[in-house]
Amino acid sequence: MNETFCRFVRTAQLPCQVAKWEQEEQQSVWSAVKLGLSTALFMAAAWLVYTQQDIFQMGIGYVVALGPASGAVLNLAKSVTGRKATDSKA
Repeated sequence: MNETFCRFVRTAQLPCQVAKWEQEEQQSVWSAVKLGLSTALFMAAAWLVYTQQDIFQMGIGYVVALGPASGAVLNLAKSVTGRKATDSKA
């Protein structure tokens, strides 16, 4: 196609090299840290749910109420953007 693309093709990495990088990434220290942090966060959340059941029940109420409310907000946004689109065409 052109010289830039030709240079890219010549310098592209081999699939075995990319596979080696992916394997090293999976075994990295950061993966272990992410696993530890996510486990600690999950355990803390489970402990809070167990010890603070009133707050959990209130939070579930808010989540349940946000479902229909988000639908109404989305419908309102669609109607507002629909009016703007029809006004700009006129």
